Amino acid sequence: MLPEDHPPTPWVWVAPDCPALAELDLEREAYLVSPLGRMRVRVKTLPGLHPGVCLYRRDDWMKLGDGPNQLIAAGLTDLGEGAPYYDQYVRLEQ
Repeated sequence: MLPEDHPPTPWVWVAPDCPALAELDLEREAYLVSPLGRMRVRVKTLPGLHPGVCLYRRDDWMKLGDGPNQLIAAGLTDLGEGAPYYDQYVRLEQ
C-alpha cells in the first residue's frame, strides 16, 4: 500500500453482540485505547467474532499515525523467547 492509498482512519471489527457497542455510535470515529496510548479508528461489526475480541487488520503504517503496534506492550510469550504479537487488552471509547 502506498502512502496516498492509506485510509485516513483505520477500521476495527467487533462482534454484533460486543458489549462496547452499547456505548458507541458506529457513525462516528472512536478510539482504540490501551495502557500505552490511543488511536482513532472506525468500528464495524463482523458476525462470528467472539464478543470480547476487537479485530485490527494489519496493513497500515505507523509512520502515518496508524498500526496497532503502538498500543501493544512489549513482553515474552508464556512459552518464552518469543514476542506476544497482536496480544493486548484494549477498550473502545468515544
